[in-house]
Amino acid sequence: AGAISLVAPQLRVDGRLAAGATVGARQAAGLDAMPSHGTLAVGAATHFAPFGSNSYAGAVLRDDFLLAVGGSAPAADGVPSWLWLRPDAGFGQVSVAGDADVRLTGDALRLPLQGSLTLLSRFGDLALDADVAAVAGSVTARTLGGDVALAAGATLDVSGRLVNAWRDGPQAGAAATGGSVALTALDRLSLGE
Repeated sequence: AGAISLVAPQLRVDGRLAAGATVGARQAAGLDAMPSHGTLAVGAATHFAPFGSNSYAGAVLRDDFLLAVGGSAPAADGVPSWLWLRPDAGFGQVSVAGDADVRLTGDALRLPLQGSLTLLSRFGDLALDADVAAVAGSVTARTLGGDVALAAGATLDVSGRLVNAWRDGPQAGAAATGGSVALTALDRLSLGE
């Protein structure tokens, strides 16, 4: 699958974005590499230099940003920038880099095997108000100037899975171990308060 990159000072996206991948017979038999899933990148995680470095020139996305999963598109009032993502969109890597607050809300974001979610804010807060599931995947939330908050009842699940190579095929072993969660705040990190 391909990549979608959205970089603008302000954006509102409520169209259907899709990035599924299909496993072919040769891939399922272990003869060819498994397909890669699509990438969705909002904002600039690299702008002259990587996020967090002294030479980083900002994410370009300057307004508060809402990543809404499932349900209906968010109302335009109150949130300057947002993206509505269907739960079945199929992206393997989802990243948002903003200069202000970034918030994940709505239904559970279910990423494919070894998928990743990265939320970055240069000056604002990060809020994870929805569940995230990525078997053997990763969840990263990092702010250089604010708080990171995981909502009460929200779950970040990057657990591995039981693998039976005989039953599941030669490619099944790639996701036997669990993934990683990294939450980094300049000020306050709150987990389920």
